[in-house]
Amino acid sequence: MVSRLSLINLTLFMVLLTSTSCKNDNLERDMKTFYNRKVSIPYNQMIKKDCSLYHDSVSDSHFKLVRYAEVFHCSDCQIKQLSSFDNDTYTSGVSQRIPVLYIVNIPHNVDPTELYSKLCKKRIRGTVYLDTCNAFLQANPDFPITPMFHTFLLNENDRVVLIGDPFKNKRMEDLFQMVIEKGQ
Repeated sequence: MVSRLSLINLTLFMVLLTSTSCKNDNLERDMKTFYNRKVSIPYNQMIKKDCSLYHDSVSDSHFKLVRYAEVFHCSDCQIKQLSSFDNDTYTSGVSQRIPVLYIVNIPHNVDPTELYSKLCKKRIRGTVYLDTCNAFLQANPDFPITPMFHTFLLNENDRVVLIGDPFKNKRMEDLFQMVIEKGQ
């Protein structure tokens, strides 16, 4: 098991390095800092919304995929990005295996009800947590600012076991599938 995890870590590291052309030292440092770190999700401090009419049975899952987004400048752009991610997720069949959590950090001047309505119009499936008080970042002060790290897979102990968006890169998707299959 340890050698498999080492192989997964090495593969992940290589994928991250080959997908960027600069600031590799910072990416490596961020990855080492974030990988296997326990992520606290302050559920009770965020507004929980479920836009889906479809409730997948995921209670026995050992993993959850977390997608973090900040809606500060262009809420429509971020919503489009989230809905694109959601469509990719359900196209690949991940919804049948693991829950997908969207944590959306929004400033006080954004109306949560309006944002929720926009999210539902895009038919985002999964659970959306609207963070109006910066609770997620306060609970995770070392959370990387690099967007590449804003999609990650947590194990049943809320530890990061995979970093990156598995639906934008075929190698990452294969690695993602391998981690899930080995862990269940």
